[in-house]
Amino acid sequence: MSRVILHLDLDTFFVSCERLQHPELIGKPVIVGGHGDERGVVAACSYEARKFGVHSAMPLRWAKKACPEAIFLHGTMSLYADYSHQVTDIVRDFAPRFEKASVDEFYIDISGLYTYIFQTPVEAASWLRAEIDRKTGLPSSCGIGQNRLMAKIGSKLAKPAGIFFIPPGSEPELLAPLPADIIPGVGDSILEVLKKFGVKTVGDIQKLSQTQLEKSLGKAGLDLFKKSRGIGSDVIETEYERKSVSSERTFDDDTFDVVRMKDQLVKCAQEVGFSLRNQKLKSSTLTLKLRDRDFKTHTFSETYPFPVNDDHSLINRAMVLFEKAWTPSTKIRLIGFGSSKLEPADSSPQDLFESESTEKVDRLFSKVDDLKKRFGKHSLEIAGFSVKKS
Repeated sequence: MSRVILHLDLDTFFVSCERLQHPELIGKPVIVGGHGDERGVVAACSYEARKFGVHSAMPLRWAKKACPEAIFLHGTMSLYADYSHQVTDIVRDFAPRFEKASVDEFYIDISGLYTYIFQTPVEAASWLRAEIDRKTGLPSSCGIGQNRLMAKIGSKLAKPAGIFFIPPGSEPELLAPLPADIIPGVGDSILEVLKKFGVKTVGDIQKLSQTQLEKSLGKAGLDLFKKSRGIGSDVIETEYERKSVSSERTFDDDTFDVVRMKDQLVKCAQEVGFSLRNQKLKSSTLTLKLRDRDFKTHTFSETYPFPVNDDHSLINRAMVLFEKAWTPSTKIRLIGFGSSKLEPADSSPQDLFESESTEKVDRLFSKVDDLKKRFGKHSLEIAGFSVKKS
């Protein structure tokens, strides 16, 4: 029997949280991320703002031009974290196997639920959405499929505030007429490569051979060949089974700029550190990820005798990996940093040469993390490690 995966996505999450505190925002175009004259980007926007072409990651100044009547907000990270924790508790009570993919989305294995508790997968999704609405007031959408890929695509098709069930076996036919970028991971760079084949829909991708896609996109081509046919993983990593923590950045354009790459690598390392400490974990195996202009992904790992989770150690080790791995002739489109071989922080062995300072470092980062939880994980950077552009 195939698995049944539900993808829960909280609709316009940041905006919805703000509207629960400020009902006067309901029905109005709202943009979260900063003021319209600032240099930042849109973190989230309401459906009313999207009608004007506003979307996530758009520069705030562009959003202001597209929708001058919008209400711009900096956002309240502590509020979003609180609502996210509330929804997590609801999901945890609903199903034993779930994965929290981000602050506002979850993958949930409901394979047994609808057999023994609910009559259909849609009934299970309906109950979950109603429970979230009753306890938090947050709107949500659910996609249901036999793997993570189709469940996520289903939740896109369900928005706003709906449920979309994709029966097993119907995936290729259902996907065919949809736009190519409905597939997760298909962005502007891949679309540009696919243009030479005249690709507009997923069906156009299905007509291409595996060889054609791999020749044009490398490993990403094989991945796309499978995804266009609805083939994906059904693995759910629960909060107790997570084996790695990582962060990555994709550049707007391929780059040789070493300062720019190191700047992003520092940010990735700090995100990994924050996540590790938040889960009370340490890591002894660290990995640098580089994807070049030809979409080829290269990874470089080292395992150390003593696990760490502080930003100081993670950044230093990330930089060592980068210096060993990167060559100036390689143009990079994505950089990432990850940790694996995780173990509980309180049971991890310590470097005897550093043990005297460990307690002070732990206290320092505990205070830093408290501030990040309150004001957002990007609100603080460690002086001396952020790479400054000249």
